[in-house]
This record gives sequence, C-alpha cells and structure tokens, in this order.
Amino acid sequence: MSEDLQTLAKRSSISYANEPGFVDCTVESTSPPVLVYRFDSEGNAHGFQTRRQQVSNGDRYRIPNHRQDMVLEYHDSPASLREKIPLVTACLALVVSTYATYLSSSAIKVNENSARAQLFANFQQQYSVIASQFPDHLLVPGWHAERGSPGWWALKRYWDLCYAEWYATQKLNRDLYAPLWKSYYSGVIGSALTIHSFRCVLEERIEHQTEGRPYREFYDALQPLAKENLVSLGPVEDSCIGSPSRPLGQKAKPSSN
Repeated sequence: MSEDLQTLAKRSSISYANEPGFVDCTVESTSPPVLVYRFDSEGNAHGFQTRRQQVSNGDRYRIPNHRQDMVLEYHDSPASLREKIPLVTACLALVVSTYATYLSSSAIKVNENSARAQLFANFQQQYSVIASQFPDHLLVPGWHAERGSPGWWALKRYWDLCYAEWYATQKLNRDLYAPLWKSYYSGVIGSALTIHSFRCVLEERIEHQTEGRPYREFYDALQPLAKENLVSLGPVEDSCIGSPSRPLGQKAKPSSN
C-alpha cells in the first residue's frame, strides 16, 4: 500500500511539474491514504484545487485551514489510488472519448482499439517499475544524477522506455499507434524535458550515444517538444554543467519566429 502511494507521489510530481507554483507531491499518510500537493502560495494551491475538482471528485481535494498552501488528496482504497494517477487518468479519458467512436464503426476498429490499449498497458506497467526506482532528488532544481549511480540508471531506463514508445508509435505501425503519440506520449515526454535531472541524462546519452540512426531520429523528434516547453535540448556542458549564456536549470527564451 505504501509503495503504491510513493509511486503515485513521484508520478504526480512529474505530471504536475508545470502547474503554477507547484513544489512537489508527497505522502501525507498511509492510513487513511492521503497525498499532499505543496505550492508556493495560497492562490496557486486554491487554483489547483479548483481545476482538480472540475475533472474529479471534488470531495477528495481539501485545503486544511492551517496549511493554505497545500492541497490534500484523499483516497478510499488501493484501487482508487491507481485510478488517480494523473497520466493514467488522462489516457483513460482519451480511451473513453476517442475509442467509443472507433468501436461503433466496424470490427476492424475494435481490433485497432484493443491493440492500442494493449500497447499502452504494457508501457504503463514498465513505467511503474522504473518510477519506483527514481532518485529522491529528482525534482530538486539544478540537481543531476552522477553517471553510473542507481538514480542515473533509473533515469536512463526511463529514456529507454520513451524511445520504445516513440519507435512503436512512429515506426512500428504509424497508422495504428500514432494517435497515442500525438494525444499522450508527446505531452508526457515534453513535461519530462522541463525537469533538469531527466534532461541531463538524456543529453549525456545523446552526446555519447552508440545506438545509431534510430536514436538520433528520436532525439530529433524531441526537439519540437523541447521548444514547445521553452527549454533547450543540446550539449551536456550547456544544460548539466552550466554556462554564462544559460545558468544551470534556467529555461531557454522562446524563439522570436
């Protein structure tokens, strides 16, 4: 039970990294199961609570009177905990809204939906294992894992998984799986690019990569996602060591084009 909560907290910290004023998500208690989302101000906390209540059970999200900069999320059971993983919830909404149309068209569409759902489930299972191994300092500004450390290997495996997601949706069977990339994976990976520790391992791998052309194509595919999220994806010395032109952890300025 506590392992489920810890995985949820880590994944929520990544999913909500771009929320205004979001600091982190931690486990408040295991009995009852409660997660706490911390923000830098009361206004940002209340804004987050309002947005979550619009798409979920409003009773689950409460702000304690003595901690106005925090939003507590209450859960009923391990099953409901898993349902509340933000990225899974987003995909289930995609399945419900988009696949319902496919299912009504033909038996072929039904098979396509099943194939997409199976692919997604396989990748989610792999992600859950990797996320449970993420380092504790994952979201600390300017921090990056030492090459060869357990945290570095966990982040490397995350990018291995992202590569597999890109390859399956863009190369393996683009006609069948491309909607998953456009509606889901590209957004999740784009958010990961804004996190310094994730980006450093990716850039280091790209600089020393030995995988050949397919991985280089994957790297090229990430460039538009980096630009959309206002970050530079380039040489290791620029992002992980810091430079006079762009201090450590600072986002790149948007293009004037």
